[in-house]
Amino acid sequence: MSRVLRWLKQWPWPLILTALGFVLLSNLAASAFWDFLNGSLRGGILALASLVLTTIVTLILYELRHQFLQINISERATQNAKCAILFLSKSNIPLDSIKTEFSNLDPDQPPSDIKQWNWLPLLRALSPYRRNPSGIRIYLICSMESCSQIDEACSIIKGYFHNQDVEIMHNKGNPANFFDIDDVINKTAQAIHLLGIHPSRIVIDVTGGTKIASIAGMLVAVQRGTMFQYVQTQHPHKILGFQVGLRLPEVPA
Repeated sequence: MSRVLRWLKQWPWPLILTALGFVLLSNLAASAFWDFLNGSLRGGILALASLVLTTIVTLILYELRHQFLQINISERATQNAKCAILFLSKSNIPLDSIKTEFSNLDPDQPPSDIKQWNWLPLLRALSPYRRNPSGIRIYLICSMESCSQIDEACSIIKGYFHNQDVEIMHNKGNPANFFDIDDVINKTAQAIHLLGIHPSRIVIDVTGGTKIASIAGMLVAVQRGTMFQYVQTQHPHKILGFQVGLRLPEVPA
Protein backbone atom coordinates (compact mmCIF):
# COMPACT_ATOMS: atom_id res chain seq x y z
CA MET A 1 0.00 0.00 0.00
CA SER A 2 2.81 2.40 0.87
CA ARG A 3 4.38 1.76 -2.54
CA VAL A 4 1.13 2.71 -4.26
CA LEU A 5 0.88 5.89 -2.19
CA ARG A 6 4.46 6.85 -3.06
CA TRP A 7 3.70 6.29 -6.74
CA LEU A 8 0.52 8.38 -6.55
CA LYS A 9 2.37 11.24 -4.84
CA GLN A 10 4.70 11.57 -7.82
CA TRP A 11 1.88 12.53 -10.15
CA PRO A 12 1.26 16.26 -10.72
CA TRP A 13 -2.22 16.23 -9.23
CA PRO A 14 -2.78 20.02 -9.42
CA LEU A 15 -2.25 19.81 -13.18
CA ILE A 16 -4.41 16.69 -13.60
CA LEU A 17 -7.30 18.01 -11.50
CA THR A 18 -7.15 21.39 -13.22
CA ALA A 19 -7.28 19.69 -16.62
CA LEU A 20 -10.31 17.63 -15.53
CA GLY A 21 -11.95 20.80 -14.22
CA PHE A 22 -11.34 22.49 -17.56
CA VAL A 23 -13.08 19.64 -19.43
CA LEU A 24 -16.06 19.55 -17.05
CA LEU A 25 -16.53 23.33 -17.03
CA SER A 26 -16.27 23.49 -20.82
CA ASN A 27 -19.02 20.87 -21.16
CA LEU A 28 -21.16 22.66 -18.57
CA ALA A 29 -20.71 26.00 -20.37
CA ALA A 30 -21.70 24.45 -23.71
CA SER A 31 -24.79 22.80 -22.23
CA ALA A 32 -25.88 25.95 -20.39
CA PHE A 33 -25.38 28.09 -23.50
CA TRP A 34 -27.60 25.71 -25.46
CA ASP A 35 -30.31 26.10 -22.79
CA PHE A 36 -29.94 29.89 -23.06
CA LEU A 37 -30.47 29.71 -26.82
CA ASN A 38 -33.68 27.81 -26.11
CA GLY A 39 -34.96 30.66 -23.94
CA SER A 40 -33.69 29.76 -20.46
CA LEU A 41 -32.46 32.81 -18.51
CA ARG A 42 -31.02 30.49 -15.85
CA GLY A 43 -29.04 28.77 -18.60
CA GLY A 44 -27.59 32.10 -19.72
CA ILE A 45 -26.43 32.99 -16.20
CA LEU A 46 -24.95 29.53 -15.73
CA ALA A 47 -23.22 29.72 -19.12
CA LEU A 48 -21.66 33.09 -18.26
CA ALA A 49 -20.44 31.82 -14.88
CA SER A 50 -19.06 28.66 -16.48
CA LEU A 51 -17.18 30.66 -19.11
CA VAL A 52 -15.60 32.85 -16.43
CA LEU A 53 -14.54 29.80 -14.42
CA THR A 54 -13.26 28.06 -17.56
CA THR A 55 -11.10 31.10 -18.34
CA ILE A 56 -9.65 31.07 -14.81
CA VAL A 57 -8.96 27.33 -14.99
CA THR A 58 -7.31 27.79 -18.40
CA LEU A 59 -4.93 30.38 -16.93
CA ILE A 60 -4.11 28.04 -14.04
CA LEU A 61 -3.51 25.20 -16.51
CA TYR A 62 -1.15 27.40 -18.48
CA GLU A 63 0.84 28.24 -15.35
CA LEU A 64 1.09 24.55 -14.41
CA ARG A 65 2.27 23.37 -17.82
CA HIS A 66 5.92 23.23 -16.71
CA GLN A 67 5.09 20.31 -14.45
CA PHE A 68 5.06 18.22 -17.61
CA LEU A 69 7.22 20.12 -20.07
CA GLN A 70 10.47 22.02 -19.90
CA ILE A 71 10.95 24.01 -23.09
CA ASN A 72 13.95 26.07 -24.11
CA ILE A 73 13.53 28.10 -27.28
CA SER A 74 16.42 30.19 -28.54
CA GLU A 75 18.71 30.76 -31.48
CA ARG A 76 21.51 29.07 -29.53
CA ALA A 77 19.65 26.03 -28.23
CA THR A 78 21.19 23.76 -30.88
CA GLN A 79 24.72 25.18 -31.00
CA ASN A 80 26.26 22.07 -29.40
CA ALA A 81 24.87 19.68 -32.00
CA LYS A 82 27.35 17.35 -33.70
CA CYS A 83 24.89 15.74 -36.10
CA ALA A 84 21.99 17.12 -38.11
CA ILE A 85 19.01 15.33 -39.65
CA LEU A 86 17.23 17.12 -42.50
CA PHE A 87 14.21 16.33 -44.68
CA LEU A 88 14.93 16.69 -48.39
CA SER A 89 12.04 17.48 -50.73
CA LYS A 90 12.34 17.43 -54.50
CA SER A 91 14.02 20.58 -55.84
CA ASN A 92 11.51 23.04 -57.25
CA ILE A 93 13.96 24.24 -59.91
CA PRO A 94 16.13 22.18 -62.31
CA LEU A 95 19.45 21.53 -60.57
CA ASP A 96 21.41 21.78 -63.83
CA SER A 97 20.22 25.39 -64.24
CA ILE A 98 21.89 26.54 -61.00
CA LYS A 99 25.18 28.38 -61.59
CA THR A 100 25.83 29.47 -57.99
CA GLU A 101 29.22 28.83 -56.40
CA PHE A 102 28.12 27.32 -53.09
CA SER A 103 31.47 27.61 -51.30
CA ASN A 104 31.02 31.41 -51.20
CA LEU A 105 27.26 31.44 -50.78
CA ASP A 106 25.69 33.75 -48.22
CA PRO A 107 22.26 32.16 -47.74
CA ASP A 108 20.84 35.45 -46.45
CA GLN A 109 21.80 37.19 -49.70
CA PRO A 110 21.31 34.51 -52.36
CA PRO A 111 21.77 35.21 -56.08
CA SER A 112 18.67 35.67 -58.17
CA ASP A 113 18.66 32.16 -59.64
CA ILE A 114 18.06 30.49 -56.24
CA LYS A 115 16.08 33.10 -54.31
CA GLN A 116 12.92 30.97 -54.52
CA TRP A 117 14.74 27.65 -54.24
CA ASN A 118 13.16 25.27 -51.73
CA TRP A 119 16.59 23.85 -50.77
CA LEU A 120 17.87 27.26 -49.66
CA PRO A 121 16.32 26.95 -46.15
CA LEU A 122 18.24 23.69 -45.71
CA LEU A 123 21.50 25.50 -46.39
CA ARG A 124 20.44 28.20 -43.92
CA ALA A 125 19.75 25.44 -41.40
CA LEU A 126 23.32 24.18 -41.78
CA SER A 127 24.97 27.61 -41.65
CA PRO A 128 25.74 27.53 -37.85
CA TYR A 129 27.87 24.41 -38.39
CA ARG A 130 29.65 25.73 -41.46
CA ARG A 131 32.64 27.03 -39.50
CA ASN A 132 32.76 24.23 -36.97
CA PRO A 133 36.40 23.06 -36.85
CA SER A 134 35.39 19.64 -35.50
CA GLY A 135 33.14 18.96 -38.48
CA ILE A 136 29.58 17.68 -38.57
CA ARG A 137 27.73 14.57 -39.62
CA ILE A 138 24.59 15.06 -41.70
CA TYR A 139 21.77 12.64 -42.42
CA LEU A 140 19.44 13.48 -45.30
CA ILE A 141 16.02 11.86 -45.24
CA CYS A 142 14.78 11.93 -48.81
CA SER A 143 11.30 11.26 -50.11
CA MET A 144 10.32 8.95 -52.94
CA GLU A 145 10.24 12.04 -55.17
CA SER A 146 13.63 13.46 -54.13
CA CYS A 147 15.72 10.29 -53.79
CA SER A 148 16.91 10.64 -57.40
CA GLN A 149 18.45 14.02 -56.45
CA ILE A 150 20.28 12.85 -53.34
CA ASP A 151 23.71 12.73 -55.00
CA GLU A 152 23.36 16.31 -56.23
CA ALA A 153 22.22 17.38 -52.75
CA CYS A 154 25.32 15.79 -51.18
CA SER A 155 27.55 17.54 -53.71
CA ILE A 156 25.92 20.91 -53.04
CA ILE A 157 26.25 20.54 -49.25
CA LYS A 158 29.90 19.52 -49.50
CA GLY A 159 30.54 22.53 -51.71
CA TYR A 160 28.70 24.72 -49.22
CA PHE A 161 30.99 23.48 -46.43
CA HIS A 162 34.00 24.16 -48.67
CA ASN A 163 36.32 21.24 -47.92
CA GLN A 164 35.33 21.12 -44.26
CA ASP A 165 35.13 17.77 -42.51
CA VAL A 166 31.52 16.83 -43.27
CA GLU A 167 30.09 13.34 -43.53
CA ILE A 168 26.75 12.89 -45.27
CA MET A 169 24.52 9.85 -44.84
CA HIS A 170 21.12 9.26 -46.44
CA ASN A 171 18.27 6.83 -47.02
CA LYS A 172 18.40 6.78 -50.83
CA GLY A 173 17.84 3.02 -50.91
CA ASN A 174 14.81 3.25 -48.64
CA PRO A 175 13.08 6.61 -49.24
CA ALA A 176 10.38 7.94 -46.94
CA ASN A 177 6.79 8.75 -47.70
CA PHE A 178 6.52 12.35 -46.50
CA PHE A 179 2.72 12.00 -46.33
CA ASP A 180 2.82 8.99 -43.97
CA ILE A 181 3.63 10.15 -40.44
CA ASP A 182 4.41 6.65 -39.18
CA ASP A 183 6.87 6.07 -42.01
CA VAL A 184 8.65 9.38 -41.40
CA ILE A 185 8.83 8.67 -37.65
CA ASN A 186 10.40 5.28 -38.35
CA LYS A 187 12.90 6.69 -40.87
CA THR A 188 13.89 9.48 -38.47
CA ALA A 189 14.36 7.02 -35.60
CA GLN A 190 16.52 4.85 -37.90
CA ALA A 191 18.61 7.91 -38.77
CA ILE A 192 19.26 8.60 -35.08
CA HIS A 193 20.37 5.00 -34.61
CA LEU A 194 22.64 5.03 -37.67
CA LEU A 195 24.32 8.29 -36.67
CA GLY A 196 25.75 6.45 -33.68
CA ILE A 197 25.94 9.41 -31.31
CA HIS A 198 24.03 10.33 -28.17
CA PRO A 199 20.62 11.82 -29.11
CA SER A 200 21.33 14.95 -27.05
CA ARG A 201 24.02 15.92 -29.62
CA ILE A 202 21.66 15.51 -32.60
CA VAL A 203 19.44 18.23 -34.04
CA ILE A 204 16.47 17.46 -36.28
CA ASP A 205 15.72 20.28 -38.70
CA VAL A 206 11.98 20.43 -39.42
CA THR A 207 12.12 23.17 -42.05
CA GLY A 208 12.14 20.94 -45.14
CA GLY A 209 9.78 18.23 -46.31
CA THR A 210 6.03 18.37 -45.76
CA LYS A 211 4.13 19.56 -42.70
CA ILE A 212 3.60 15.90 -41.83
CA ALA A 213 7.35 15.32 -41.95
CA SER A 214 7.91 18.35 -39.70
CA ILE A 215 5.41 17.04 -37.14
CA ALA A 216 7.03 13.61 -37.25
CA GLY A 217 10.48 15.14 -36.73
CA MET A 218 9.25 17.11 -33.73
CA LEU A 219 7.60 14.03 -32.19
CA VAL A 220 10.77 11.98 -32.57
CA ALA A 221 12.84 14.81 -31.07
CA VAL A 222 10.64 14.91 -27.96
CA GLN A 223 10.51 11.12 -27.67
CA ARG A 224 14.22 10.45 -28.23
CA GLY A 225 15.59 13.51 -26.44
CA THR A 226 17.16 15.19 -29.46
CA MET A 227 17.02 18.89 -30.26
CA PHE A 228 15.05 20.26 -33.18
CA GLN A 229 15.15 23.51 -35.07
CA TYR A 230 13.15 25.53 -37.57
CA VAL A 231 14.38 28.20 -39.99
CA GLN A 232 12.06 31.15 -40.44
CA THR A 233 10.91 31.40 -44.05
CA GLN A 234 10.71 35.20 -43.90
CA HIS A 235 13.47 37.74 -43.24
CA PRO A 236 15.56 37.71 -41.04
CA HIS A 237 15.48 33.89 -41.42
CA LYS A 238 16.30 33.19 -37.79
CA ILE A 239 17.11 29.63 -36.77
CA LEU A 240 14.94 28.78 -33.78
CA GLY A 241 16.29 25.90 -31.74
CA PHE A 242 14.11 23.87 -29.39
CA GLN A 243 15.07 21.68 -26.46
CA VAL A 244 12.02 19.99 -25.01
CA GLY A 245 12.16 17.88 -21.87
CA LEU A 246 9.14 15.70 -21.15
CA ARG A 247 8.81 14.94 -17.45
CA LEU A 248 6.53 12.09 -16.41
CA PRO A 249 6.41 10.36 -13.03
CA GLU A 250 8.44 7.17 -12.68
CA VAL A 251 7.03 4.02 -11.15
CA PRO A 252 9.22 3.02 -8.20
CA ALA A 253 10.94 -0.34 -8.50
